[in-house]
Amino acid sequence: MTRSVEVGGSEPDAAGGDRSSPPGNSSPPQRRRNPARRLLLWAFVIGFALIFARVLSSELSASRYEKGCEADDIEACFNLCVQRPEQRESCEKVRTACTAGDRYACGAVRYLEKHPPRPRW
Repeated sequence: MTRSVEVGGSEPDAAGGDRSSPPGNSSPPQRRRNPARRLLLWAFVIGFALIFARVLSSELSASRYEKGCEADDIEACFNLCVQRPEQRESCEKVRTACTAGDRYACGAVRYLEKHPPRPRW
C-alpha cells in the first residue's frame, strides 16, 4: 500500500480529501498576534480611561465648589478660584471676606497673591 501525494504538496486527510483550501478560495495566511501591539493597545485604553476619570472627577469637584460658593462657603470659593480662575466672582468673594475680617479668607488671599491661579488650557 502506497500513499499518493498530489502535485500541490498537501497530503490527503483521513477521509481522502485535500486539507488545503480549494484553488478558487485561497485565503491569505493567518497572521500571528503580536503581544507587543496588544500590550500597547491596552496601555492606550487604560491611559484614556485614566484621563477621562481625572477630567470627570475635576468637573464634579468644581460643580460642588460652585454650589458651596453660592452658599457663601469661603473655602469652596477659594478652591473654585484656584481650580477655575475664569470665574472671578469666587475670587472676589474670598477678597471681600478678607476685608470683612475672616482669617481663613485672608490666608487664602495671601496664598493667591503668592501663587496666582493659572488659566486652564
